[in-house]
Amino acid sequence: ENDIYNVTVNYDLGFATLTSSSSHLDIKSYQSSASFLVGQDPSPNIGAISLGNTNESKGFAQEVRLASADSGNALNWLVGAFYSDTEFSNPSDASGFFFNGLSLGSSGASEFFVSSKSTAIFANVGYDLSEQLTLTVGARYFEDDQTFGQNPASDSESFDHLSPKVSLSYALSDNTNIYASIAEGFRSGGFNNFGPGSYDAETVRTYEIGAKASLLNNRLSVAGAVFHSQYLDYQG
Repeated sequence: ENDIYNVTVNYDLGFATLTSSSSHLDIKSYQSSASFLVGQDPSPNIGAISLGNTNESKGFAQEVRLASADSGNALNWLVGAFYSDTEFSNPSDASGFFFNGLSLGSSGASEFFVSSKSTAIFANVGYDLSEQLTLTVGARYFEDDQTFGQNPASDSESFDHLSPKVSLSYALSDNTNIYASIAEGFRSGGFNNFGPGSYDAETVRTYEIGAKASLLNNRLSVAGAVFHSQYLDYQG
């Protein structure tokens, strides 16, 4: 069962456009299996088992952005904020009976869950240094508070990072552009379902040089880039 909704609203303020995007999701799946075993060599081993497993993800996300109007000015900008509240749970149950010295009746249940409340603020500013050269500077601060629970113990961790970006672009013509950029990315850490403790967040810094062009009266688009990325605490 999948329920996913999104509502996006744009409002023109004249000097800027205000955008609100609200999302809700509730995704649930259930798997069950049953098996029966009898007469297994070297001795009879009669038994039956029934398993049930549920996966459910639910959450809410809200983003608000304010972007400057496209008025042909040398300066353009964007600011915004983001919030999300999500939870994943995995309850499971098992029952069965066995023979030959083993329990004739057994049952068990287990459940683990991971909840996350994350916030972010971001900004991006572009300035035309000339008719051909544009400098863009941006940054995003992200914080993620996670809780992991499993029968009935729980643990909490918080991950945060400031990710900057700087880029230069140069218009060789109206249809051809070259650029260079340095940017950082971030992925939250988390918890090991069956191992001890949590694992660290992952960060990456990427250096990129590329070009884009439109040819044949905009019927053909061509793009190419070379980049190098440096990872820290790579999650795989």
